Amino acid sequence: MALSSLDRVHAEPLARSLGVSLVLLFILALFISNVEAWKPATFFGRYQDDAVYFSSAQALAQHQGYILPSFPGRPSRPKYPILYPLLLSGVWKLWPEFPNNLIWAIRLTEAFGCLALLCTFFLLRCVAGIGRVASLALTAICAFHPVLLRLSGLTMSDVPFTAMLLFTILLARFAVVPDVSHLLVAVLGVAAALSASLRTIGYVVLIGLLVYILRCREYRRAVVYSLAAAATIGSILLLTAHNAPFSTDLKIPVDSTSPQWDRLVAFYTDYVGFQWRMGIPTVGSFFTMVRENCLQLVSSPGPFLAGAFDRRSWLLTAGMSAIVLSGVVRQMVRREWQHLTFVAIPYVLIVILWPFPIMERFLLPFLPFFLLAAVLESKRLLTLAMANVRPPASFGNRVLAVGICAILLGYAAFSGWTYLFRDRHQLREAGDAQAKTLDQKKEVYSWVRDHTPVSAKVVAYDDVLLFLYSGRQALRPMAILPTAAYSKGADNLAKDLSHMSDASRQAGATYWLVTKDDFSLEAEREKIATRQNEITAVLPIAFRSSQGFATLYDSTCLLSAAREDCKSAKAVDFRTDR
Repeated sequence: MALSSLDRVHAEPLARSLGVSLVLLFILALFISNVEAWKPATFFGRYQDDAVYFSSAQALAQHQGYILPSFPGRPSRPKYPILYPLLLSGVWKLWPEFPNNLIWAIRLTEAFGCLALLCTFFLLRCVAGIGRVASLALTAICAFHPVLLRLSGLTMSDVPFTAMLLFTILLARFAVVPDVSHLLVAVLGVAAALSASLRTIGYVVLIGLLVYILRCREYRRAVVYSLAAAATIGSILLLTAHNAPFSTDLKIPVDSTSPQWDRLVAFYTDYVGFQWRMGIPTVGSFFTMVRENCLQLVSSPGPFLAGAFDRRSWLLTAGMSAIVLSGVVRQMVRREWQHLTFVAIPYVLIVILWPFPIMERFLLPFLPFFLLAAVLESKRLLTLAMANVRPPASFGNRVLAVGICAILLGYAAFSGWTYLFRDRHQLREAGDAQAKTLDQKKEVYSWVRDHTPVSAKVVAYDDVLLFLYSGRQALRPMAILPTAAYSKGADNLAKDLSHMSDASRQAGATYWLVTKDDFSLEAEREKIATRQNEITAVLPIAFRSSQGFATLYDSTCLLSAAREDCKSAKAVDFRTDR
């Protein structure tokens, strides 16, 4: 009898662990299925960062160094840390045929997404201390989150960085406690350094945790952590130096570069130079940027958690933002989340001071904490409301309690509808439209590959995508500065647009590609596209896609304005206005 009771005691935890493992596997399988359901390969190049990562990975795989191979002129090192392109270079080595290898690059991002979900479960279960069922339920909700699903289908560093940050936060909870092996502290240092090697903002994670360890007066652990992190960062820096751009003769004369050319170079190679030195021209624009970023940050948790970012959704979820922020503040003061506080505060400060914050991407690493805060704060509000629904509460309190319950139920229903129906429908429509436009672009890319010399240069908004499909170097028409650069001067954008063709002429580009979705991510899309159309309208057409979505123009007139047949091009070039 005693032996059978003992067997049951051992069998029950084993059965629970096996059940949790099976549910987690099901959640991960469902997550991967949802990512691949919207055919993410058709969206490759949409945000350009993914194409830059993948083209640089190709250069690494081909032993050309860590360069931006698509950009004309001296090979330059991209502005991104090397770790993620290095991981993607393994895809190129195993499957060198583009675009067939895209699916494996996407699966690499999906694997990091799975790691992020596993870390989410263990953070909720082991750090937050909530039950198994609740932890699994919240992990499943994260697996359906629209932002995580979308970014997990792209070859960008957001999801890998999120996974490493969550893994680091999980380790930190157990590494800085008495009687724990220093080996775990060393692993923590390596994980924090790897997060910084995926995205530069990861350095605030690295430094924040060091400050936390010092605050705990764990000086030996601080030394071990610092040495492990320094060794990891040093190894990656040495790897970067080893793959530094090789020296070649310049194709672009240094002494005759134009401001637009310098801006494009900074756009691809220098975060600080482009975003700050060029993007924040005055003190007034700096304070305007900080004010707008603060407002955007405070109002973002609601639409981010609901997975909806259109104007109407921002208004509908304003109350949700307040609930999430209130819950976050309550959680941050708890002892088990103190190490997260030392990471989150400097992280938020960087976001506020960044000229071009895309909030859904910056907030992604905090998705589990936002969700936990929203659930716990909603539970607290429901408890208060239920206590005031019945007498002896006053009639006014009962009305307020019913209103609070209705609002919370409405937010839950809206989020569920977005996750399960609205976002899926939007992705399906966007995927079908993107597939059609990509087919049109591919027609032009094939023509460029088959009918132009290898040395040809092309102006194209999707410049890196064109390079990957055609093998021809390309550049954007111009680099649009962050919004703050134009906030105090209505004519600043007009001045930049008047010199739109400067960089193309500097590069010696002989073709100019125009598509109907150019500048789709820019704030002043119509003005920029109108100026581009004004320039290309006087250029001869070299090729047009079958449905007219993409048109390739012969832009040699921008290089030889003295030709008799180029007078009309000279009239719209505005070069004499400088």
